[in-house]
Amino acid sequence: MASLPHHPGDKAPDFELPGTGGNFRLSAQDITSHEQFIANHRLRLPLLSDVELEVSRAYGVHSRLLGTKRATFVIDANGIVRYRHDHLLSLTYDSVDDLRKAVAESRADER
Repeated sequence: MASLPHHPGDKAPDFELPGTGGNFRLSAQDITSHEQFIANHRLRLPLLSDVELEVSRAYGVHSRLLGTKRATFVIDANGIVRYRHDHLLSLTYDSVDDLRKAVAESRADER
């Protein structure tokens, strides 16, 4: 098995999963539950479905004990992980400011 992308600077595993907005090249729920969540919260972003847990395992965010935990990855255009944040017990979220900063830094790192 390839090494897991636990640190910024590691190559991200490639994947393709079906999503509510079409196929995408990570989440363990099925498409129906995602469509309901999007409708209930009026979201405008795609949610991905990984019911076989292949991608979750490749990214090191699934365990038999806790299931799939919430984690945020920023992957640059070259497929390099530039930011990773694992959320303790999946109870927290990244702030918009933190994500903007991570994306901006990933763009600077690409150069």
